[in-house]
Amino acid sequence: MKEKLKEFIKAHADVAFVAVILAAVVLVFSLTDHRGGNVIRANAPPPAAAGQQAAAGQRPPQPLINGGLDVKEISPTDPALSGRLYQTVTEVAPKGGWPNYQYCDTQEEYDAALKRNVSATITYPLGGRYSRLRCNLEMPQPQDNLQKFGDTLVEFYKDGEKAYERRITASSLVVSPAPVDIDLTGAQALTVRVIVLPRVEKHVFSPTMVSWTVTWGNPFTFWLTDMQFVAPAGGGNGGDGQQGK
Repeated sequence: MKEKLKEFIKAHADVAFVAVILAAVVLVFSLTDHRGGNVIRANAPPPAAAGQQAAAGQRPPQPLINGGLDVKEISPTDPALSGRLYQTVTEVAPKGGWPNYQYCDTQEEYDAALKRNVSATITYPLGGRYSRLRCNLEMPQPQDNLQKFGDTLVEFYKDGEKAYERRITASSLVVSPAPVDIDLTGAQALTVRVIVLPRVEKHVFSPTMVSWTVTWGNPFTFWLTDMQFVAPAGGGNGGDGQQGK
């Protein structure tokens, strides 16, 4: 049997050689599209744009959270994204510690309630290593029972100086991507501050008997999509090298 097999292979060696060549051609064709370019798989990141290069070996800044916020990366293919396609989605959601309401019997209590700091922060240490922040501020759609959320203010600070602000309420949701583009040249830190603004209901029982109910609630959940900390090209200031979040 072995001898017959050897004789067959010897007799048809040219056919086997052609088969190997054809297999190699099929493999190469499967790795390129019909126009000769490389195939980009659906789950692969797109190539960097012209003039943009990721900072080699540089890790993007990691968030430091102070207060009742849950900050996490969620899948860009999450069905809640309503069909949009993102490279990254950073979800910022409330996580305990947010007051619901305060009943005030006196003017002093009411004044103190209005001055109460109901906020939390996310700080990204930069160390002067980045030139810009680029992302979009968005919201998951839909959000149920909008009245349980307080009026929310989202602020971005560069070294303590306000660079961006967006107010979110039940009547003014973020229904389309809001671009955020901040110059970070020389900045040591970027802070995202989430504030819940008080809502007041006044109760007048008589000219001399007045009380107030001050309500806050949880902040609205929002997303920072396609978040990029852009590193200066060539290690200098103001370039377009980018480091994805």
